[in-house]
Amino acid sequence: MNINTSFAMIKNLLVFAFVFSSFSVLGQHDESRHSHVFVNIGAAFPIGGFRELGYSQVEFTTDKLPAFASNGTLLNVGFSHNLSKYFQAGATLGWRSNPIDEDAYAERFITNPWAYPDAPYTLKSNPWQSFYGTLDLYTQLPLHRFTPYLKGSVGVGAFTMGEANAVMKYEDYNVRINRFSDTKATVVYGGAVGLKYNLGPFDMNLECGVLAASAEFDYDIGAPTGIKQKYNLNTVNTTLGLSYRIYQRVKGS
Repeated sequence: MNINTSFAMIKNLLVFAFVFSSFSVLGQHDESRHSHVFVNIGAAFPIGGFRELGYSQVEFTTDKLPAFASNGTLLNVGFSHNLSKYFQAGATLGWRSNPIDEDAYAERFITNPWAYPDAPYTLKSNPWQSFYGTLDLYTQLPLHRFTPYLKGSVGVGAFTMGEANAVMKYEDYNVRINRFSDTKATVVYGGAVGLKYNLGPFDMNLECGVLAASAEFDYDIGAPTGIKQKYNLNTVNTTLGLSYRIYQRVKGS
């Protein structure tokens, strides 16, 4: 799946969700059925292979190269519409950023006993970044001001591998140990559990969930090598959000 296809699919998903929500609103005349627009921000904690770090956790070979992802930030915006008292459907646009663990990267390629432990070096990096769009389905249980819910999501996204640029001083030479950025498009899916608190036209919500994807990147260090590395790009996320409730007009009002 290429990047242009990915963004076209995200656009189509959002258009479909918007049209579906619009027809649902027009076709209902019940004040209990309303829509939300929301924004959530929080933390994204890499798990599994996305969390792998230094040389002590992997073989010192090119067939198991770590991701070096560390704890990062998650931001998403979207909307949802009540299909009934207990179900909602909606769509989300999200961005996730996980910085490179520079200490682990240096340990893996420079400071460990198998490499150049006493060599001075400088290191700069750019984070792993994810941009995605999903369709979401919620099941909820309204309890006066509190509403616990479960959410399932599926969509597509573009994932960019974190880049690292190291310059090491070895004898009279500057040795560069770089990992170049690469971007791939793939399917993204996830699930979450959350709790909303009613504040009149607004809701505050706390959510904890998992965002998952898998992609194969070109893992080039120093120069293009042809090495391919597949990663599970999974994070556990906790977010705090605010949504605005849009009531539809009641029939006859």
